[in-house]
Amino acid sequence: MVDGIRLALSLVGVLIVGGMLLYSVRLLIVTRGGILSRGWKYIALGTISLSIGIAISAVNSAITVPTVTIYTSIAFMNIGGVLFVVGLRSELGAWSLRRLKDQPNPILAGSSQTGQERKA
Repeated sequence: MVDGIRLALSLVGVLIVGGMLLYSVRLLIVTRGGILSRGWKYIALGTISLSIGIAISAVNSAITVPTVTIYTSIAFMNIGGVLFVVGLRSELGAWSLRRLKDQPNPILAGSSQTGQERKA
């Protein structure tokens, strides 16, 4: 028999994770191209995988499921964690000072020009 409080908490957990999943998919759709897109793509994929693993785990805490489901949940969470770390590492590489020094800065590139020269 399922305890009412446990079922309610699992349902709230699934709803929260569903929100994470929704925003991760939206982030994956929005981030296309550019220097920062690669890192955010991995972060979004990692969050999607983590969300699936946590949702399976929440369902597992509410009802009894086979052992294979528990291992599947753990696998999704591990894959999500690895993808998340790879995405953060890629973001760190994109924002590193050495890499930023090599890139031309469009904001500062025209700062020596006067307003009249920029309009021409």
